[in-house]
This record gives sequence, structure tokens and C-alpha cells, in this order.
Amino acid sequence: MSKFSIYLDKLKKLEEKNSLFKKYEDSEKVVFFLTGSGYYESASLSEEQKNILNIFRDFGYSVVESNFPYNSDFPHKFYKDINILKASYATAIYYLHTLFNQNFKLDIKRNLGNILKLKKVVIITQSSGLNILNRFLDFYDYEILENLNIKVFALGPVAKKSAKLKKIDVTIIKGKYDEYSRGLDFHKVDKWIKCRHLTYLKNKDLLNFFREYLEENR
Repeated sequence: MSKFSIYLDKLKKLEEKNSLFKKYEDSEKVVFFLTGSGYYESASLSEEQKNILNIFRDFGYSVVESNFPYNSDFPHKFYKDINILKASYATAIYYLHTLFNQNFKLDIKRNLGNILKLKKVVIITQSSGLNILNRFLDFYDYEILENLNIKVFALGPVAKKSAKLKKIDVTIIKGKYDEYSRGLDFHKVDKWIKCRHLTYLKNKDLLNFFREYLEENR
């Protein structure tokens, strides 16, 4: 059995009642990361991701300290740094499954579904994270999406487009030296910064951009 097949099997066993989003249904505003995965055994966040989330925490946001699938029964406490080549290969496999594996698309819908119950949501996507979000949005009618209070910051997206994304408030941010996002993604860019595909979260201009957004939207 492949590593991704084992991953899918774990996703199928997760119960909706253990969704991490459930604890935030009474929160006024919630923020979380959504990225493709280069390590299928854990949904933990890097220190750089946590630092970004802490900026939002300082402005009163509740922080989901996990990546997809956001479930208390899926490991998400301890981050493991993976070899870049292995992580890139695993992320590419993940991306293809989001496009062509209908069972995985259903898992995406099931594990993200509880965000529809949240009052206000900020989603920070990285790389193919926007592709995961697009596949989630494809399940819903335009009327439902129009009533959602969701803001998305897409950092260096590598994603197949979805017409449904137009119903969501999205800011596309790309690095001037990000050859992957510039070459493989065709979403219209809202903001350019000087970084590569793996260095968005270290970029001071991006950190200041987030702070400015938060100050303006207190």
C-alpha cells in the first residue's frame, strides 16, 4: 500500500465530531493555514507558520494550530522537517490526488465542511493549498458561498482555477522569484513580494502586509 493510500485510509477513519473547527463555532474570528502536504503522517505547523498565526492572535483571532485535516485524532502537535526533495515529491502526489481522486475530494469536503459554521474566517494558503480550497468550493452553490465571511490570503499558489473562488474575498500574493507559482499558476496577482517559493513566511514585507490588513480590519 502506498503512503498516500495509507493517508487516505486514516482520513476515512476520522470522525466529524472531533473536528478542531467545532471548538471555534462561538469565536468571532478564526484563522488557519491550508497547504498541500509533503509529510502525510502529521498535520503539524512549522514555527514560521505559528509565528504568522500569532500576529493574528494579537488582533483577537482564534488560531487553529493544525493543518488539514484539522481533527483531534490526526497527529498535529509535533513538526518534523522533511528533506526538500522528498517533500516536493509527496506534495506533487498530493496535488494530483486533489484533481483526480474523487474519494479524496470527498475527504476534503468532509474535513473542511465545518468552516461553513464559523462566523468569520481567514485562511492562509500556501502553494497547492489554494487548489485544495478550490476543490472544496466546487461542492457548493454560488448562493451558499456568497453568504460566507471568508478571507483568503494565497501565498505562492499552484492551483487549478475554480469559478467559485470569485465568490470569496481572495488576495493572491506571489514572489517575484517564485518560479513554481509564476510558471504553473494562472490566478491574477494582487500583490508581488521579493521572495522564492519557500521563503514567503520569512518575508518582512509580507509580515507588514498582514499587520496593515489587521489594523485596517479590527
